[in-house]
Amino acid sequence: MQTVQGIKRATSDLSGNERFALCLILAAVLLPAAAGAADYSQAAINQVGSGNSAAIEQQLTGHGSYAGIEQEGSSNIAAVQQGSLNEAGDPSIRASIDTHGDLNVINLIQRDAFQSATVLQEGSSNQISILQNEEEATLNVHQSGTAQTLRVQQNRLVSATIDQIGDANVLQIDQGGRDNTMTVAQLGDRNNADLVQAGSGNQMQMLQQGNDNTASLTQSGTDNAAVVNQLTNQGTVTLLQSGTRGDARITQHQVGEANLAANVHQSGAQDTANISQSGQNNSLTLNQSGLQNEANITQGGQHNNMSVVQVGNHTVANLTQGGSGGASDRGSFSVIQTGNDTKITIGTYGQNGKHVSAYQD
Repeated sequence: MQTVQGIKRATSDLSGNERFALCLILAAVLLPAAAGAADYSQAAINQVGSGNSAAIEQQLTGHGSYAGIEQEGSSNIAAVQQGSLNEAGDPSIRASIDTHGDLNVINLIQRDAFQSATVLQEGSSNQISILQNEEEATLNVHQSGTAQTLRVQQNRLVSATIDQIGDANVLQIDQGGRDNTMTVAQLGDRNNADLVQAGSGNQMQMLQQGNDNTASLTQSGTDNAAVVNQLTNQGTVTLLQSGTRGDARITQHQVGEANLAANVHQSGAQDTANISQSGQNNSLTLNQSGLQNEANITQGGQHNNMSVVQVGNHTVANLTQGGSGGASDRGSFSVIQTGNDTKITIGTYGQNGKHVSAYQD
């Protein structure tokens, strides 16, 4: 108020033209700053203690908007919502959530393009739900604890990097569209992952290390690739790929007594499956339907079973099974190929007996 009065006193003796010129100068100085201030929104909440809750909602966010929440303690809840469907396509919004403690819940929704989100949770019984609409979104999540749940939904041209450390955790990721990537690591026992990609040019990489872990992966579309590495005892991998030029690469390595299971189903043309198992009491099932599909499978160990079915023309199966046990430590595999111009190559090594069944039609 004093500033305004001072300006009035300073300009009271100016002529009309002089006052008009001064107004133009003030407008040139003040208007760009006002426009810059309206171009983005920022909000931050910091809580220390237990029983806390925090919520941030920003609409009409604009370029370079940011929302951040940091909580320490137990029984905390954090919720962030940025952007709106009406302004979908506005670039560059960012969210960061950091919680330390037990029983934390996070719900994050971002609706603009060029989104990035970083989430860190430490503690037990935590839950995260993340929805990123629009395209070119990035997500980084780190969870450590037990009995945690993480659910993520992203649209096209997105990437997700997720680490879960602990036991009895659940991970669900759904990516839709094209050229998406996800890199997932679960370190601990009794963890479950359910990963879905729908579209073309998508890639997923997954590492599970621990006991009694399960992974279910689904890809639909063309030129998709899935790479799975399990270092586990009693681990299971199920992979479904539908479309053209699907690439499946699965490695299961024995930790303990093994008892590993891999189930792969590919439907389409020019699909490839490269699967390797080591250990004992393992099972492997591969079904391929379509043209020009190829399977390369190796099982090393004892008491292992392999079943391969290929339906279509111009298919190839290269199968190897071995082990170091005696004749009573049997392994078995069966191969069925139906179609024209099909090829089977079977190799065995080790002292244990084999039961081989091959059929071509």
